[in-house]
Amino acid sequence: MAQQLARQSEPPALVVLIDPPQPGGDGRERLEDPTITAWFVEHLRILGIELGLGREELLRLPPEEVLRLACARAGSATPAARELAAPRLRAGLDLIRSNGRALLRYRPEPYPGPLTIFSAAGRSETALLAAWSALASGGVELHRVAGDHYTMLRPPLVAALANRLRECLLSAMPGQRASYSLPGPPPSGR
Repeated sequence: MAQQLARQSEPPALVVLIDPPQPGGDGRERLEDPTITAWFVEHLRILGIELGLGREELLRLPPEEVLRLACARAGSATPAARELAAPRLRAGLDLIRSNGRALLRYRPEPYPGPLTIFSAAGRSETALLAAWSALASGGVELHRVAGDHYTMLRPPLVAALANRLRECLLSAMPGQRASYSLPGPPPSGR
């Protein structure tokens, strides 16, 4: 969206990325089972489904085995819960796989303006800055946020993220346009 606005000589005053992945690779990456399992285990944790195994033990299992355990655990309460659990959990795992494949295919284009990134505190600041700075000629402003990719977006940690995001939005001076744009066709009449 920011690329489109910049091409129309209406670049946004602020572009924010919240805990983005490292941008692009060479296109040969594969979505491995341990990665899918890790994302699915986190999804289950958010849903409140505990599988009774340690994280390390779960990460050694293939995603389909974790799904089987989750269905058994989620459906143990009532027959109605069992009926609903399996299709919903299957859909969640399928969505995680689909999103993961899309993430691996996505290659961000260079952007002429600045980027503001909010990143989970546990990630490598150096690697993140190097990767995104190569794409943002206007520079990168990095804000470290407590928590991990998931917990930073849930209470109580999301309040601190929201406050820092609010500060960035206020400092972007509404009503003023940025002074950069991308080459492209002239804006169409509105």
